[in-house]
Amino acid sequence: MKGCGTLCLSKLILVASFLIVDLEGFSPSIYTDKTEHPTIGYGYNLSVYSYEGKCITKAYGLLTDILKENHKALLSYGWYKNLDAMRF
Repeated sequence: MKGCGTLCLSKLILVASFLIVDLEGFSPSIYTDKTEHPTIGYGYNLSVYSYEGKCITKAYGLLTDILKENHKALLSYGWYKNLDAMRF
């Protein structure tokens, strides 16, 4: 992302997390989602990610950690890495 530093990334994580929190909803305990996957927190799919425990207390931190990991993975794609601040 040309011209987009830590502040831009922080804003991206904040906006993405607000959208997920608003649209996904929250569950403090494990439930089965619409696609039959065990899920907890803000749509944290336990079929994809591991989680020790039956109750989640730090769901928002977990959500932002996942968003940061996804951002790092996206940086391996040239089209994403070269986005300017306006397109990001």
